[in-house]
Amino acid sequence: MMTGRYNATSTIGSNFYHFILNDGSRRIRSARLLPRPDRRKFSLAPTKGNHPLSSSSSRFIYIGAVAAAVAATSAAVTLERYGEHDSRQLTPEEVNAASDDLDRLTVTRWEDDGDGPRTTQAEIIGQHLHNLDRYGVTVVPKFLSAEEAEEWRGRFREGIRIKEWRRQNSTGDRHPGAGRVHCVLTKDSKYRDDLAALGTDGGSSGSVLMNLARRYFGHEHASDGGPRPTAIPFHITQLQFLEARPPSTNQIWHRDNVSPGLTVLVALTDVTDNGPTELLPGTHRRRRGAEGGRPLLAVLAEGDAVVYDSRVIHRGRGYRSHRVDDGGGDGSAAPEPTLLYRPALVLRWDADQTPPPGSRLFGTSMIASLGSFYAICDWVMT
Repeated sequence: MMTGRYNATSTIGSNFYHFILNDGSRRIRSARLLPRPDRRKFSLAPTKGNHPLSSSSSRFIYIGAVAAAVAATSAAVTLERYGEHDSRQLTPEEVNAASDDLDRLTVTRWEDDGDGPRTTQAEIIGQHLHNLDRYGVTVVPKFLSAEEAEEWRGRFREGIRIKEWRRQNSTGDRHPGAGRVHCVLTKDSKYRDDLAALGTDGGSSGSVLMNLARRYFGHEHASDGGPRPTAIPFHITQLQFLEARPPSTNQIWHRDNVSPGLTVLVALTDVTDNGPTELLPGTHRRRRGAEGGRPLLAVLAEGDAVVYDSRVIHRGRGYRSHRVDDGGGDGSAAPEPTLLYRPALVLRWDADQTPPPGSRLFGTSMIASLGSFYAICDWVMT
């Protein structure tokens, strides 16, 4: 009897539990009365009626994951290909194409030998300002004559030698460094006043740089002969000798100043594939419009000057070694490779209230990333 009652009670209890489990409208919260649910019923295993893609949300998640994987793979391949493209040596065809692109930003002085019209300096400055406003870049051809460029090359070599001598005596290094040498002319520098005068009085092209800087910072004269109230006080903030030496790699994309300003590079030798400055037109504005496009290489002839807004994102391209002579036509052995250094003069004007560079490490990193993004997009589109 004892056993019978036990069996009857077990049967009733079992039916009770089955009734509770099968009736979804009733729940018993006590863990003592209900056994733990079977977790296998909630598995995402591809069983009948419970396929992982059976619901719309799961299907969207799966499609999104596949699309993300494909996009990541494509981006990695694109970045790898762009890295190879970016580190290439410029070909003569690319140099010629860059020269053609720069011609549209070159403002020439046209004079008629007869009785025809003659371009005034005010009109020349106006064209330069138009280029700076729209593209952020303009070119002053033949800023220095051949004789002036030769004279400045002599000063340049002496200034660089002094810098190298000081560096060797401070570090003990007797070998000139590769890459880029920035020789900033301080107040006690021998040629600082001469270079400052070049920016004020100009070379063979006259005082076009100073007049351009005055107009750029709003110092054009009003109808009463005095300066406009919107004129911004400005001054020369930097004078330097810049030498590109092989072998060197590309600089990071950067801005000289996040506020309005002008930077001038004067070529003392022909600038071709020997480390030209690469600029992204239109990046001096908050929104880069139709004036953007592929990067602009400052391919310059000896004595030419490129003027760009300090907010334009730019960099110096890498410069590899070159051989001056590969040997004579009589079958003689080629001499040892001779490195050709590329000298340039740098002048910068900035407003008194906004000295360069105007950004810290985080801002510089963001500008470098933005420049890489623009360059990659331009490369993909072309």
